[in-house]
Amino acid sequence: MHTYIKEQFISVTIYSYYKVFAFKYKLYICKIYIMEKQKIGENAGKIWHFLNAHSDEILIAKLAIELNMGVEDTALAAGWLARENKIDINRRNGLIFICRN
Repeated sequence: MHTYIKEQFISVTIYSYYKVFAFKYKLYICKIYIMEKQKIGENAGKIWHFLNAHSDEILIAKLAIELNMGVEDTALAAGWLARENKIDINRRNGLIFICRN
């Protein structure tokens, strides 16, 4: 009987640990999503100010270098601005260019 109680306690403890871990993991994922969305919005602002100062069309990769951002972050922020109809995105020869509307 003592062994049974010990095994039951261990299984409950392991279950509770995984339950807490799963809860923290979901909370962590939610926090990352909110932080990522905020970061994309901030990067969109940087791109918008840059494009207001420069009227020419610019390559996404070059814009990323100019603003000291990653290409992926730049593309996500450009997508945000495109969704708001603030910029045009054009693809030529496999390269992505953006410009103000």
